[in-house]
Amino acid sequence: MNIMKHTFMGYLDKLYNKNKLLYEIIGYLFGGGTAAFADFISLFFLTSYIGIWYWYSAAISFIIGSIINYSINKKLTFKNKYKKIHVQYLLFVVIAFTSLIWNQIIMYVGVEYVHLHYLVAKIISLGLVFIWSFTMHKKITYGILR
Repeated sequence: MNIMKHTFMGYLDKLYNKNKLLYEIIGYLFGGGTAAFADFISLFFLTSYIGIWYWYSAAISFIIGSIINYSINKKLTFKNKYKKIHVQYLLFVVIAFTSLIWNQIIMYVGVEYVHLHYLVAKIISLGLVFIWSFTMHKKITYGILR
């Protein structure tokens, strides 16, 4: 009896073989969720404890989250084996930078114009940027360079 069949990873492998898109969405939620958690905690720590302006803290925390996101999703979510990591990471950075621009705009508008608490604006930003980044990374970063 193969022990892999009865583990969580075994379940994920079955899911990958049956419904690749659902597997990728779940994996991206895990990778993105882990990255978002690091992003959110970093934002809170940098703003509330270090005293950095929320807008700068949001940029720094976003970069931290992006590095975690790339690392998890390359191997786990998209099972990508492309060897020229520098080329692939460059595409990732371009998409992440575009996501950062969206993040900063949403944060600024949410806080300065809608008068949301910066953490509430961050939650909204995370949801919207998640949709954008999943689509772009699936089609470009991990789709073109397989």
